[in-house]
Amino acid sequence: MKWISHKITTGAVVFALSGDPAGALISAAASTFPDFVEGKDYESPKWRKNHRKVSHWWVAYCAASAVFFFWTYLHYGKVPPLFQALSRKDVFVFVPVCMYLFLGSTLHVLEDALCGKVPLLNPLRRTFGLLLFRVGSAAEYGFVCAIVGISMFVTRIFRIGGIWY
Repeated sequence: MKWISHKITTGAVVFALSGDPAGALISAAASTFPDFVEGKDYESPKWRKNHRKVSHWWVAYCAASAVFFFWTYLHYGKVPPLFQALSRKDVFVFVPVCMYLFLGSTLHVLEDALCGKVPLLNPLRRTFGLLLFRVGSAAEYGFVCAIVGISMFVTRIFRIGGIWY
C-alpha cells in the first residue's frame, strides 16, 4: 500500500477500536515505520531483496503491542484516552503511547499482507499474504474508502468509538 493509504486506514481502524483521536493519530504516524526503517533506495537490488522481510515481521510488533496493551490495562484498569492519561500526570503515560506506536506498525504489516507477501513465522521469508490489489491501484483506494466507511459505521454504532474501554 502507499504510505497515505497506510496512514488513513490505520487511523480509521484505531479510532473505531479505541475512540481515542490522539491514539489514532499516533498509530497513523507509526503506520509507516516498517517501510521507513528499510530506507528509500527502491531501485537497489539489496533493497528489493530485503523489502518486507525482517522489518515486516508481524510477530515482533504484535507482541510489543500486546505487552503494552496489558501493561496499560493493568496500570489504569482500562485503556484510557491519551488526554485522560496525560491529565493524571502519570509517569506511565508512555505505556499507552508505545501501545499505539506498535499497533500502527502491526496494522501496517497486516495491510501489506493484502497486497503482497510478508513473513509469517520466519522473519527472513515472505510466506504470508494475498494479492487482493496492486499498490497504487484503484482497488487499493477503494479498499481504503471501504475501511474508512466501515470504521465510521462502527464508530457510529458505539457513538464515540472505543470498544475496548
